[in-house]
Amino acid sequence: MRDYPRKKRIASYVGKFHTNGMEKGIPEIIRAAGRLASENPDWDFYFVGGPLDRVRAYENIIRECGAPRSRYVFMDKQPIQQVSVCQP
Repeated sequence: MRDYPRKKRIASYVGKFHTNGMEKGIPEIIRAAGRLASENPDWDFYFVGGPLDRVRAYENIIRECGAPRSRYVFMDKQPIQQVSVCQP
């Protein structure tokens, strides 16, 4: 698991990205995050849980929103002990 940036605010989604072929809301979260990102440059968005097979489609949505790809982090399933809680 990567280290989280200390001087950034992080919004995260933890859980499967889709189940039985159905999205779990990641595209909608990305679009909302794009709006937040444009007004708040100190926010990054982490999506933890995978599977990563849809990340290319998510990247297309990020591009459509005009947000920098670097502000979105996608990770496959992680042991719960490694999903950190950031403290100020």
